[in-house]
Amino acid sequence: MRFRSTTLFFALLLAVLLLSVTNCKSDKKPVTNWKRTSNELVIRLAAEPGGLNPVLSLTDQYATQVMRHLFLYLMTIDPQTGQLEPSLVIAAPKIDPITEGPWAGGLRYSFEIRPEAHWDNGTPITGNDYVFALKAALNPKVPAQRIRPYLGMIKDVEVDAANPKKFSVLTNETYILALEAVVSTIPLFPAYNYDPEGQMAEISLADLIDPAKANALESDPRVQAFADRFTSERYSRDPSSVLGSGAYLLESIGEDQRFTLVKKQDWWGEKISNPPSSLQAYPDKLIYWPVRDQAAAVSLVKSEELDIAVGIDSKDFVDLKTLPGVTDNYQFFTPATYAYYFIYVNTKNPKLSDKRVRQALAHLLNVEEIIETVFYGLGERVNGPVLPMKDYYNKDLPLIPYNVERAKILLSEAGWIDSNNNGTADNMVNGERIELKLTYLITNVPAQEKIAAIFKDAATQAGIDLEIISKEFQAQRADLNTRNYELASGALIAPPVLDDFYQVWHTDSDTPDGTNRTSFGNAQSDELIERIRQTLDKKERDQLYKTFQKMVYEEQPMLFLLTPQSRILVHKRFDAFASPLNPGFFPNQYQLLESLR
Repeated sequence: MRFRSTTLFFALLLAVLLLSVTNCKSDKKPVTNWKRTSNELVIRLAAEPGGLNPVLSLTDQYATQVMRHLFLYLMTIDPQTGQLEPSLVIAAPKIDPITEGPWAGGLRYSFEIRPEAHWDNGTPITGNDYVFALKAALNPKVPAQRIRPYLGMIKDVEVDAANPKKFSVLTNETYILALEAVVSTIPLFPAYNYDPEGQMAEISLADLIDPAKANALESDPRVQAFADRFTSERYSRDPSSVLGSGAYLLESIGEDQRFTLVKKQDWWGEKISNPPSSLQAYPDKLIYWPVRDQAAAVSLVKSEELDIAVGIDSKDFVDLKTLPGVTDNYQFFTPATYAYYFIYVNTKNPKLSDKRVRQALAHLLNVEEIIETVFYGLGERVNGPVLPMKDYYNKDLPLIPYNVERAKILLSEAGWIDSNNNGTADNMVNGERIELKLTYLITNVPAQEKIAAIFKDAATQAGIDLEIISKEFQAQRADLNTRNYELASGALIAPPVLDDFYQVWHTDSDTPDGTNRTSFGNAQSDELIERIRQTLDKKERDQLYKTFQKMVYEEQPMLFLLTPQSRILVHKRFDAFASPLNPGFFPNQYQLLESLR
Protein backbone atom coordinates (compact mmCIF):
# COMPACT_ATOMS: atom_id res chain seq x y z
CA MET A 1 0.00 0.00 0.00
CA ARG A 2 1.31 3.44 -0.83
CA PHE A 3 0.68 6.37 1.43
CA ARG A 4 0.25 9.63 -0.39
CA SER A 5 -0.36 12.16 2.33
CA THR A 6 2.16 14.57 3.78
CA THR A 7 1.98 18.11 5.05
CA LEU A 8 2.41 20.94 2.62
CA PHE A 9 2.84 23.56 5.25
CA PHE A 10 6.10 21.78 6.21
CA ALA A 11 7.12 20.75 2.71
CA LEU A 12 7.26 24.37 1.85
CA LEU A 13 7.33 26.37 3.96
CA LEU A 14 7.74 26.30 2.68
CA ALA A 15 6.12 26.05 7.31
CA VAL A 16 8.50 20.56 16.53
CA LEU A 17 11.79 21.37 18.23
CA LEU A 18 13.70 24.52 17.42
CA LEU A 19 17.33 24.15 18.38
CA SER A 20 17.99 27.83 18.62
CA VAL A 21 15.97 31.01 18.56
CA THR A 22 17.88 34.25 18.39
CA ASN A 23 16.34 37.04 20.42
CA CYS A 24 17.45 40.59 20.39
CA LYS A 25 15.53 43.28 22.19
CA SER A 26 15.94 46.84 21.01
CA ASP A 27 17.24 49.64 23.11
CA LYS A 28 14.15 51.33 24.52
CA LYS A 29 15.66 54.74 23.83
CA PRO A 30 15.03 55.49 20.17
CA VAL A 31 17.56 57.14 17.90
CA THR A 32 16.22 60.63 17.23
CA ASN A 33 17.30 60.76 13.58
CA TRP A 34 15.45 57.67 12.38
CA LYS A 35 13.98 58.29 8.97
CA ARG A 36 10.58 56.88 9.95
CA THR A 37 8.86 56.24 13.27
CA SER A 38 5.60 54.82 11.89
CA ASN A 39 4.09 51.53 12.97
CA GLU A 40 4.49 49.93 9.56
CA LEU A 41 7.06 47.57 8.10
CA VAL A 42 8.55 47.63 4.62
CA ILE A 43 9.83 44.10 3.95
CA ARG A 44 12.13 42.98 1.17
CA LEU A 45 11.20 39.96 -0.95
CA ALA A 46 13.93 38.50 -3.19
CA ALA A 47 11.38 37.84 -5.98
CA GLU A 48 7.77 38.54 -6.84
CA PRO A 49 5.00 36.26 -5.53
CA GLY A 50 3.21 34.55 -8.39
CA GLY A 51 -0.16 35.33 -6.78
CA LEU A 52 -2.07 34.97 -3.52
CA ASN A 53 -4.48 32.13 -4.25
CA PRO A 54 -5.07 30.24 -0.96
CA VAL A 55 -4.53 26.86 -2.67
CA LEU A 56 -2.55 27.40 -5.86
CA SER A 57 0.06 29.72 -4.31
CA LEU A 58 0.98 27.45 -1.40
CA THR A 59 4.08 26.16 -3.19
CA ASP A 60 5.39 29.70 -3.85
CA GLN A 61 7.82 30.58 -1.05
CA TYR A 62 7.39 34.32 -1.63
CA ALA A 63 3.61 34.19 -1.81
CA THR A 64 3.39 32.24 1.45
CA GLN A 65 5.28 34.98 3.28
CA VAL A 66 2.50 37.39 2.37
CA MET A 67 -0.41 34.96 2.71
CA ARG A 68 0.41 34.03 6.32
CA HIS A 69 -1.13 37.38 7.29
CA LEU A 70 -4.26 36.95 5.16
CA PHE A 71 -5.23 33.31 5.75
CA LEU A 72 -5.25 31.18 8.89
CA TYR A 73 -4.82 27.45 9.47
CA LEU A 74 -6.39 25.34 12.19
CA MET A 75 -3.01 25.18 13.93
CA THR A 76 0.46 26.61 13.29
CA ILE A 77 3.95 26.42 14.80
CA ASP A 78 4.96 29.11 17.25
CA PRO A 79 8.31 30.38 15.90
CA GLN A 80 9.70 31.01 19.38
CA THR A 81 8.65 27.80 21.15
CA GLY A 82 8.69 25.46 18.16
CA GLN A 83 5.42 23.89 19.24
CA LEU A 84 2.20 23.37 17.28
CA GLU A 85 -0.36 25.73 18.75
CA PRO A 86 -4.05 26.40 18.09
CA SER A 87 -4.82 29.15 15.62
CA LEU A 88 -8.42 29.01 14.34
CA VAL A 89 -9.31 26.25 16.80
CA ILE A 90 -9.67 26.54 20.57
CA ALA A 91 -7.27 23.72 21.40
CA ALA A 92 -5.38 20.77 19.97
CA PRO A 93 -7.81 18.10 18.80
CA LYS A 94 -9.11 15.18 20.79
CA ILE A 95 -7.78 12.11 18.96
CA ASP A 96 -9.66 8.80 19.10
CA PRO A 97 -9.11 5.52 17.26
CA ILE A 98 -11.77 4.51 14.75
CA THR A 99 -12.79 0.96 15.63
CA GLU A 100 -15.59 0.28 13.17
CA GLY A 101 -16.94 1.33 9.81
CA PRO A 102 -15.06 1.86 6.53
CA TRP A 103 -12.21 3.77 8.21
CA ALA A 104 -11.60 1.31 11.05
CA GLY A 105 -7.96 1.42 12.04
CA GLY A 106 -7.75 5.15 11.35
CA LEU A 107 -8.11 8.11 13.69
CA ARG A 108 -10.77 10.72 14.45
CA TYR A 109 -9.54 14.27 15.13
CA SER A 110 -12.19 16.38 16.90
CA PHE A 111 -11.93 20.18 16.78
CA GLU A 112 -13.84 23.26 17.83
CA ILE A 113 -13.28 26.58 16.08
CA ARG A 114 -12.93 29.65 18.29
CA PRO A 115 -16.28 31.28 19.09
CA GLU A 116 -14.85 34.70 18.19
CA ALA A 117 -13.74 33.62 14.71
CA HIS A 118 -15.78 35.08 11.87
CA TRP A 119 -15.37 36.17 8.28
CA ASP A 120 -15.22 39.77 7.19
CA ASN A 121 -18.96 39.78 6.39
CA GLY A 122 -19.73 38.81 9.99
CA THR A 123 -20.66 35.16 9.41
CA PRO A 124 -19.03 32.65 11.77
CA ILE A 125 -16.19 30.42 10.69
CA THR A 126 -17.26 26.79 11.04
CA GLY A 127 -16.33 23.25 10.20
CA ASN A 128 -18.18 23.73 6.91
CA ASP A 129 -15.46 26.15 5.88
CA TYR A 130 -12.86 23.44 6.45
CA VAL A 131 -14.94 21.17 4.21
CA PHE A 132 -15.10 23.88 1.54
CA ALA A 133 -11.32 24.35 1.57
CA LEU A 134 -10.88 20.61 1.05
CA LYS A 135 -13.38 20.63 -1.80
CA ALA A 136 -11.59 23.48 -3.54
CA ALA A 137 -8.26 21.67 -3.36
CA LEU A 138 -9.76 18.34 -4.45
CA ASN A 139 -11.75 19.76 -7.37
CA PRO A 140 -10.34 17.74 -10.30
CA LYS A 141 -10.38 20.77 -12.61
CA VAL A 142 -8.37 22.93 -10.21
CA PRO A 143 -4.63 22.46 -10.96
CA ALA A 144 -3.74 21.59 -7.38
CA GLN A 145 -2.02 18.29 -8.11
CA ARG A 146 0.80 19.18 -5.73
CA ILE A 147 -1.66 19.68 -2.90
CA ARG A 148 -3.83 16.58 -3.25
CA PRO A 149 -1.25 13.98 -2.14
CA TYR A 150 -1.02 15.83 1.16
CA LEU A 151 -4.75 15.34 1.71
CA GLY A 152 -4.93 11.66 0.75
CA MET A 153 -5.24 10.43 4.34
CA ILE A 154 -8.45 12.43 4.97
CA LYS A 155 -11.50 10.26 4.25
CA ASP A 156 -14.38 12.23 5.75
CA VAL A 157 -15.31 15.31 7.75
CA GLU A 158 -18.29 15.30 10.10
CA VAL A 159 -19.70 18.68 11.11
CA ASP A 160 -21.89 18.88 14.22
CA ALA A 161 -25.36 19.96 13.05
CA ALA A 162 -26.19 21.43 16.46
CA ASN A 163 -22.93 23.40 16.68
CA PRO A 164 -21.14 23.66 13.31
CA LYS A 165 -18.08 25.11 14.98
CA LYS A 166 -17.45 21.55 16.14
CA PHE A 167 -16.28 19.03 13.56
CA SER A 168 -14.25 15.85 13.23
CA VAL A 169 -11.74 14.80 10.58
CA LEU A 170 -11.57 11.07 9.88
CA THR A 171 -8.43 9.43 8.51
CA ASN A 172 -7.64 5.88 7.47
CA GLU A 173 -3.85 5.81 7.93
CA THR A 174 -1.14 5.48 10.50
CA TYR A 175 1.13 8.34 9.54
CA ILE A 176 3.99 10.03 11.37
CA LEU A 177 2.77 13.51 10.43
CA ALA A 178 -0.96 12.88 10.55
CA LEU A 179 -1.80 15.78 12.85
CA GLU A 180 0.30 18.25 10.87
CA ALA A 181 -1.36 17.09 7.64
CA VAL A 182 -4.85 17.64 9.04
CA VAL A 183 -4.28 21.04 10.63
CA SER A 184 -1.84 22.82 8.34
CA THR A 185 -2.02 21.58 4.77
CA ILE A 186 -4.41 24.30 3.58
CA PRO A 187 -5.79 27.45 5.20
CA LEU A 188 -9.48 28.27 5.43
CA PHE A 189 -11.11 30.80 3.12
CA PRO A 190 -14.75 31.96 2.79
CA ALA A 191 -17.09 30.17 0.41
CA TYR A 192 -19.27 33.27 0.04
CA ASN A 193 -16.34 34.98 -1.69
CA TYR A 194 -14.63 32.14 -3.55
CA ASP A 195 -17.79 30.24 -4.54
CA PRO A 196 -20.54 32.89 -4.66
CA GLU A 197 -22.79 30.72 -6.83
CA GLY A 198 -22.44 27.73 -4.52
CA GLN A 199 -21.29 25.23 -7.13
CA MET A 200 -19.09 23.28 -4.71
CA ALA A 201 -21.89 23.16 -2.13
CA GLU A 202 -23.71 20.87 -4.54
CA ILE A 203 -20.76 18.45 -4.77
CA SER A 204 -20.16 16.05 -1.89
CA LEU A 205 -16.76 15.81 -0.24
CA ALA A 206 -17.04 12.01 -0.35
CA ASP A 207 -17.28 12.07 -4.14
CA LEU A 208 -14.21 14.28 -4.42
CA ILE A 209 -12.23 12.03 -2.09
CA ASP A 210 -13.09 8.88 -4.05
CA PRO A 211 -10.71 8.77 -7.07
CA ALA A 212 -13.19 7.09 -9.42
CA LYS A 213 -16.00 9.48 -8.57
CA ALA A 214 -13.64 12.46 -8.75
CA ASN A 215 -12.65 11.44 -12.27
CA ALA A 216 -16.30 11.18 -13.25
CA LEU A 217 -16.88 14.71 -11.93
CA GLU A 218 -14.43 16.19 -14.42
CA SER A 219 -17.24 16.51 -16.94
CA ASP A 220 -19.60 18.14 -14.42
CA PRO A 221 -20.24 21.77 -15.48
CA ARG A 222 -20.46 22.89 -11.85
CA VAL A 223 -16.97 21.58 -11.19
CA GLN A 224 -15.61 23.33 -14.28
CA ALA A 225 -17.41 26.60 -13.49
CA PHE A 226 -15.95 26.73 -10.00
CA ALA A 227 -12.46 25.91 -11.28
CA ASP A 228 -12.62 28.63 -13.95
CA ARG A 229 -13.56 31.21 -11.35
CA PHE A 230 -11.22 30.04 -8.58
CA THR A 231 -8.13 29.90 -10.79
CA SER A 232 -8.74 33.30 -12.35
CA GLU A 233 -6.45 36.28 -11.75
CA ARG A 234 -9.17 37.78 -9.60
CA TYR A 235 -8.52 35.37 -6.72
CA SER A 236 -4.78 35.83 -6.88
CA ARG A 237 -4.29 39.58 -7.25
CA ASP A 238 -7.57 41.49 -6.83
CA PRO A 239 -7.60 43.11 -3.37
CA SER A 240 -11.40 42.96 -3.26
CA SER A 241 -11.37 39.20 -3.83
CA VAL A 242 -8.31 37.93 -1.92
CA LEU A 243 -10.00 37.47 1.45
CA GLY A 244 -9.22 35.38 4.51
CA SER A 245 -9.69 35.36 8.27
CA GLY A 246 -6.27 36.79 9.12
CA ALA A 247 -5.58 40.13 10.73
CA TYR A 248 -4.69 41.92 7.50
CA LEU A 249 -6.35 42.85 4.22
CA LEU A 250 -4.64 43.13 0.87
CA GLU A 251 -4.94 46.86 0.20
CA SER A 252 -3.10 47.03 -3.11
CA ILE A 253 -0.51 45.60 -5.47
CA GLY A 254 1.51 48.47 -6.89
CA GLU A 255 3.07 48.86 -10.30
CA ASP A 256 6.40 47.94 -8.72
CA GLN A 257 4.69 44.79 -7.37
CA ARG A 258 4.62 46.02 -3.77
CA PHE A 259 2.01 44.07 -1.84
CA THR A 260 0.51 46.40 0.76
CA LEU A 261 -1.42 44.84 3.65
CA VAL A 262 -3.39 46.87 6.20
CA LYS A 263 -4.67 45.74 9.56
CA LYS A 264 -8.41 45.15 9.73
CA GLN A 265 -10.59 47.33 11.90
CA ASP A 266 -12.17 45.49 14.84
CA TRP A 267 -10.56 42.21 13.85
CA TRP A 268 -11.95 39.29 15.84
CA GLY A 269 -8.52 38.01 16.90
CA GLU A 270 -7.99 41.06 19.11
CA LYS A 271 -10.75 39.85 21.38
CA ILE A 272 -8.64 36.84 22.46
CA SER A 273 -6.51 37.23 25.55
CA ASN A 274 -2.94 35.91 25.35
CA PRO A 275 -3.28 35.26 21.62
CA PRO A 276 -1.08 32.64 19.94
CA SER A 277 1.63 33.81 17.57
CA SER A 278 -0.55 33.57 14.45
CA LEU A 279 -3.21 35.82 16.01
CA GLN A 280 -0.81 38.57 17.05
CA ALA A 281 -0.94 41.63 14.82
CA TYR A 282 0.95 44.65 16.10
CA PRO A 283 1.97 46.67 12.99
CA ASP A 284 -0.69 48.77 11.28
CA LYS A 285 0.65 48.04 7.82
CA LEU A 286 2.94 45.48 6.15
CA ILE A 287 4.46 46.31 2.77
CA TYR A 288 6.18 43.48 0.90
CA TRP A 289 8.51 44.91 -1.71
CA PRO A 290 10.11 42.58 -4.30
CA VAL A 291 13.70 43.75 -4.78
CA ARG A 292 15.58 41.23 -6.87
CA ASP A 293 18.82 43.13 -7.28
CA GLN A 294 21.24 42.68 -4.38
CA ALA A 295 22.94 46.04 -4.86
CA ALA A 296 19.55 47.74 -4.81
CA ALA A 297 18.58 45.92 -1.61
CA VAL A 298 21.81 46.99 0.09
CA SER A 299 21.28 50.56 -1.05
CA LEU A 300 17.75 50.54 0.38
CA VAL A 301 19.11 49.36 3.73
CA LYS A 302 21.71 52.14 3.77
CA SER A 303 19.03 54.72 2.97
CA GLU A 304 16.70 53.22 5.62
CA GLU A 305 13.96 52.50 3.08
CA LEU A 306 13.54 48.90 4.26
CA ASP A 307 12.47 47.80 7.74
CA ILE A 308 13.18 44.10 7.20
CA ALA A 309 15.85 42.95 4.77
CA VAL A 310 16.44 39.25 4.16
CA GLY A 311 18.55 37.27 1.74
CA ILE A 312 21.28 39.88 1.66
CA ASP A 313 24.47 38.52 0.11
CA SER A 314 26.78 37.26 2.86
CA LYS A 315 29.63 39.66 2.10
CA ASP A 316 27.25 42.61 1.99
CA PHE A 317 25.68 41.45 5.25
CA VAL A 318 29.09 41.29 6.96
CA ASP A 319 30.11 44.65 5.48
CA LEU A 320 26.90 46.33 6.62
CA LYS A 321 27.70 45.34 10.20
CA THR A 322 30.77 47.60 10.04
CA LEU A 323 28.84 50.72 9.02
CA PRO A 324 27.74 52.90 11.98
CA GLY A 325 25.00 54.44 9.86
CA VAL A 326 23.48 50.98 9.46
CA THR A 327 24.17 49.52 12.90
CA ASP A 328 22.53 52.56 14.50
CA ASN A 329 19.33 51.69 12.64
CA TYR A 330 19.20 47.90 12.35
CA GLN A 331 19.37 44.72 14.40
CA PHE A 332 21.34 41.88 12.77
CA PHE A 333 20.19 38.27 13.15
CA THR A 334 21.83 35.03 11.96
CA PRO A 335 19.63 32.18 13.20
CA ALA A 336 20.09 28.62 12.06
CA THR A 337 17.73 27.51 9.33
CA TYR A 338 15.69 24.41 8.61
CA ALA A 339 16.81 24.44 5.00
CA TYR A 340 19.63 23.17 2.83
CA TYR A 341 21.22 24.07 -0.48
CA PHE A 342 22.14 21.57 -3.16
CA ILE A 343 22.41 21.00 -6.90
CA TYR A 344 19.71 19.01 -8.68
CA VAL A 345 20.99 16.28 -11.02
CA ASN A 346 18.72 15.02 -13.80
CA THR A 347 19.40 11.31 -13.34
CA LYS A 348 17.39 10.42 -16.46
CA ASN A 349 19.80 12.36 -18.66
CA PRO A 350 22.10 9.85 -20.45
CA LYS A 351 25.21 11.82 -19.46
CA LEU A 352 24.22 11.71 -15.79
CA SER A 353 22.53 8.33 -15.45
CA ASP A 354 25.69 6.61 -14.11
CA LYS A 355 26.07 7.21 -10.39
CA ARG A 356 29.85 7.36 -10.81
CA VAL A 357 29.46 10.52 -12.88
CA ARG A 358 27.29 12.04 -10.15
CA GLN A 359 29.80 10.98 -7.50
CA ALA A 360 32.54 12.62 -9.55
CA LEU A 361 30.57 15.86 -9.65
CA ALA A 362 30.24 15.74 -5.86
CA HIS A 363 34.03 15.57 -5.58
CA LEU A 364 34.27 18.72 -7.72
CA LEU A 365 32.40 20.86 -5.20
CA ASN A 366 34.72 22.63 -2.81
CA VAL A 367 32.03 23.18 -0.19
CA GLU A 368 34.45 24.45 2.46
CA GLU A 369 35.56 27.18 0.08
CA ILE A 370 31.94 27.97 -0.76
CA ILE A 371 31.04 28.35 2.91
CA GLU A 372 34.01 30.60 3.62
CA THR A 373 34.11 32.74 0.48
CA VAL A 374 30.44 32.85 -0.53
CA PHE A 375 28.68 32.63 2.85
CA TYR A 376 31.49 34.09 4.99
CA GLY A 377 31.33 31.21 7.40
CA LEU A 378 27.54 31.40 7.84
CA GLY A 379 26.77 27.79 7.01
CA GLU A 380 27.40 24.11 7.81
CA ARG A 381 28.02 21.21 5.44
CA VAL A 382 25.40 18.48 5.01
CA ASN A 383 25.77 14.97 3.61
CA GLY A 384 22.17 14.35 2.55
CA PRO A 385 18.50 15.33 2.88
CA VAL A 386 18.44 15.26 6.71
CA LEU A 387 19.81 18.22 8.64
CA PRO A 388 22.60 17.65 11.20
CA MET A 389 20.40 19.10 13.96
CA LYS A 390 18.05 16.09 13.74
CA ASP A 391 18.87 13.11 15.91
CA TYR A 392 18.49 10.59 13.06
CA TYR A 393 21.05 12.38 10.87
CA ASN A 394 23.41 9.66 9.61
CA LYS A 395 26.78 10.70 11.03
CA ASP A 396 28.41 7.57 9.62
CA LEU A 397 28.33 9.01 6.11
CA PRO A 398 31.52 11.07 5.64
CA LEU A 399 31.38 14.43 3.94
CA ILE A 400 32.54 14.01 0.35
CA PRO A 401 35.96 15.70 0.01
CA TYR A 402 36.93 18.08 -2.75
CA ASN A 403 39.22 15.96 -4.92
CA VAL A 404 39.66 16.62 -8.64
CA GLU A 405 41.85 13.56 -9.16
CA ARG A 406 39.27 11.27 -7.57
CA ALA A 407 36.63 12.82 -9.82
CA LYS A 408 38.76 12.03 -12.90
CA ILE A 409 39.10 8.40 -11.80
CA LEU A 410 35.35 8.02 -11.33
CA LEU A 411 34.67 9.58 -14.73
CA SER A 412 37.16 7.23 -16.34
CA GLU A 413 35.54 4.22 -14.68
CA ALA A 414 32.22 5.39 -16.16
CA GLY A 415 33.82 5.57 -19.63
CA TRP A 416 34.43 9.32 -19.80
CA ILE A 417 37.98 10.00 -21.02
CA ASP A 418 39.49 12.66 -23.26
CA SER A 419 40.03 10.44 -26.30
CA ASN A 420 40.68 13.32 -28.74
CA ASN A 421 42.88 15.42 -26.41
CA ASN A 422 40.70 18.53 -26.66
CA GLY A 423 40.48 18.99 -22.89
CA THR A 424 36.94 17.63 -22.53
CA ALA A 425 36.07 14.05 -21.59
CA ASP A 426 33.99 12.11 -24.10
CA ASN A 427 32.16 8.79 -24.25
CA MET A 428 29.89 6.66 -26.45
CA VAL A 429 26.26 7.38 -25.56
CA ASN A 430 23.46 5.66 -27.46
CA GLY A 431 25.87 4.78 -30.27
CA GLU A 432 27.28 8.30 -30.60
CA ARG A 433 30.48 9.78 -29.17
CA ILE A 434 29.65 12.95 -27.27
CA GLU A 435 31.58 15.45 -25.19
CA LEU A 436 30.88 15.80 -21.49
CA LYS A 437 29.26 19.21 -21.77
CA LEU A 438 26.74 20.00 -19.05
CA THR A 439 24.44 22.94 -18.46
CA TYR A 440 24.05 24.30 -14.93
CA LEU A 441 20.83 26.25 -14.42
CA ILE A 442 20.87 28.95 -11.71
CA THR A 443 18.84 32.02 -10.79
CA ASN A 444 20.35 35.50 -10.93
CA VAL A 445 21.36 35.55 -7.26
CA PRO A 446 24.97 36.54 -6.45
CA ALA A 447 25.54 33.56 -4.13
CA GLN A 448 24.45 31.13 -6.84
CA GLU A 449 26.62 32.88 -9.40
CA LYS A 450 29.66 32.58 -7.13
CA ILE A 451 28.99 28.90 -6.38
CA ALA A 452 28.65 28.28 -10.11
CA ALA A 453 32.00 29.96 -10.84
CA ILE A 454 33.78 27.80 -8.23
CA PHE A 455 32.09 24.67 -9.57
CA LYS A 456 32.88 25.52 -13.20
CA ASP A 457 36.59 25.98 -12.46
CA ALA A 458 36.86 22.55 -10.81
CA ALA A 459 34.76 20.91 -13.55
CA THR A 460 37.11 22.28 -16.21
CA GLN A 461 40.08 20.73 -14.42
CA ALA A 462 38.31 17.36 -14.53
CA GLY A 463 37.48 17.59 -18.24
CA ILE A 464 33.86 18.76 -17.96
CA ASP A 465 32.63 21.70 -20.01
CA LEU A 466 30.13 23.36 -17.65
CA GLU A 467 27.88 26.04 -19.13
CA ILE A 468 26.19 28.35 -16.62
CA ILE A 469 22.66 29.47 -17.56
CA SER A 470 20.97 32.12 -15.41
CA LYS A 471 17.19 32.59 -15.38
CA GLU A 472 14.54 34.25 -13.25
CA PHE A 473 13.18 32.17 -10.38
CA GLN A 474 9.83 31.36 -12.00
CA ALA A 475 11.47 30.40 -15.30
CA GLN A 476 13.97 28.14 -13.55
CA ARG A 477 11.17 26.45 -11.63
CA ALA A 478 9.28 25.83 -14.87
CA ASP A 479 12.34 24.07 -16.34
CA LEU A 480 12.71 21.97 -13.20
CA ASN A 481 9.05 20.96 -13.35
CA THR A 482 9.41 19.74 -16.92
CA ARG A 483 12.86 18.21 -16.22
CA ASN A 484 14.28 20.49 -18.90
CA TYR A 485 17.70 20.73 -17.26
CA GLU A 486 20.90 18.78 -16.58
CA LEU A 487 22.17 20.43 -13.38
CA ALA A 488 20.29 23.11 -11.46
CA SER A 489 20.65 25.02 -8.22
CA GLY A 490 18.15 24.11 -5.53
CA ALA A 491 17.07 24.72 -1.98
CA LEU A 492 14.55 22.93 0.22
CA ILE A 493 13.02 23.52 3.61
CA ALA A 494 13.52 20.55 5.93
CA PRO A 495 10.98 21.48 8.60
CA PRO A 496 11.39 20.98 12.35
CA VAL A 497 9.24 17.87 12.28
CA LEU A 498 9.85 14.28 11.21
CA ASP A 499 10.98 14.07 7.59
CA ASP A 500 8.52 12.69 5.06
CA PHE A 501 10.44 11.95 1.87
CA TYR A 502 7.42 11.11 -0.27
CA GLN A 503 6.98 14.31 -2.21
CA VAL A 504 10.65 14.89 -3.06
CA TRP A 505 11.97 11.34 -3.39
CA HIS A 506 9.16 8.87 -4.22
CA THR A 507 8.78 7.81 -7.86
CA ASP A 508 5.08 8.73 -7.72
CA SER A 509 6.27 12.33 -7.42
CA ASP A 510 8.36 12.12 -10.59
CA THR A 511 5.77 13.96 -12.67
CA PRO A 512 5.55 17.53 -13.99
CA ASP A 513 3.29 18.30 -11.03
CA GLY A 514 5.47 16.48 -8.50
CA THR A 515 8.71 17.59 -6.90
CA ASN A 516 10.91 14.53 -7.43
CA ARG A 517 12.84 16.68 -9.85
CA THR A 518 15.88 14.41 -9.98
CA SER A 519 13.82 11.38 -11.09
CA PHE A 520 15.41 9.41 -8.27
CA GLY A 521 14.03 6.11 -7.04
CA ASN A 522 13.04 2.52 -7.57
CA ALA A 523 10.83 -0.06 -5.87
CA GLN A 524 13.31 -0.46 -3.00
CA SER A 525 13.55 3.24 -2.20
CA ASP A 526 9.76 3.67 -2.57
CA GLU A 527 9.14 0.87 -0.08
CA LEU A 528 11.59 2.42 2.37
CA ILE A 529 9.89 5.82 2.11
CA GLU A 530 6.48 4.25 2.71
CA ARG A 531 7.72 2.30 5.74
CA ILE A 532 9.18 5.46 7.28
CA ARG A 533 5.84 7.22 6.90
CA GLN A 534 3.92 4.62 8.87
CA THR A 535 6.51 3.56 11.48
CA LEU A 536 5.65 5.03 14.87
CA ASP A 537 8.39 3.24 16.82
CA LYS A 538 11.24 5.77 17.04
CA LYS A 539 14.12 3.30 17.18
CA GLU A 540 12.90 1.39 14.16
CA ARG A 541 12.06 4.57 12.26
CA ASP A 542 15.47 6.14 12.96
CA GLN A 543 17.20 3.11 11.46
CA LEU A 544 15.01 3.38 8.36
CA TYR A 545 15.90 7.06 8.10
CA LYS A 546 19.62 6.23 8.19
CA THR A 547 19.23 3.50 5.60
CA PHE A 548 17.49 5.91 3.25
CA GLN A 549 20.18 8.54 3.76
CA LYS A 550 22.84 5.97 2.83
CA MET A 551 20.93 5.08 -0.33
CA VAL A 552 20.75 8.73 -1.41
CA TYR A 553 24.41 9.24 -0.46
CA GLU A 554 25.52 6.42 -2.75
CA GLU A 555 23.37 7.53 -5.68
CA GLN A 556 24.03 11.32 -5.39
CA PRO A 557 20.87 12.45 -7.23
CA MET A 558 21.49 15.76 -5.50
CA LEU A 559 24.90 17.26 -4.82
CA PHE A 560 24.50 18.40 -1.23
CA LEU A 561 26.13 21.64 -0.15
CA LEU A 562 25.20 23.22 3.16
CA THR A 563 22.57 24.43 5.57
CA PRO A 564 22.87 28.21 5.74
CA GLN A 565 22.34 30.67 8.53
CA SER A 566 19.74 33.32 7.80
CA ARG A 567 20.83 36.90 7.27
CA ILE A 568 18.10 39.18 8.58
CA LEU A 569 18.07 42.88 9.37
CA VAL A 570 15.19 44.45 11.30
CA HIS A 571 14.83 48.14 12.06
CA LYS A 572 15.56 49.02 15.67
CA ARG A 573 12.31 50.85 16.20
CA PHE A 574 10.71 47.39 16.58
CA ASP A 575 11.20 44.79 19.29
CA ALA A 576 12.08 41.83 17.09
CA PHE A 577 13.35 38.29 17.16
CA ALA A 578 14.52 35.76 14.58
CA SER A 579 13.84 32.06 14.37
CA PRO A 580 15.08 28.98 12.49
CA LEU A 581 11.50 28.51 11.34
CA ASN A 582 11.01 29.70 7.77
CA PRO A 583 11.14 32.53 6.75
CA GLY A 584 13.08 33.48 9.91
CA PHE A 585 11.20 36.71 10.64
CA PHE A 586 7.61 37.22 11.84
CA PRO A 587 6.59 40.85 11.40
CA ASN A 588 3.05 40.45 12.78
CA GLN A 589 4.69 39.83 16.18
CA TYR A 590 7.01 42.86 16.08
CA GLN A 591 5.95 45.70 18.34
CA LEU A 592 6.88 49.32 17.89
CA LEU A 593 9.01 50.61 20.75
CA GLU A 594 6.84 51.82 23.58
CA SER A 595 8.37 55.28 23.39
CA LEU A 596 7.14 55.61 19.80
CA ARG A 597 3.57 54.43 20.28
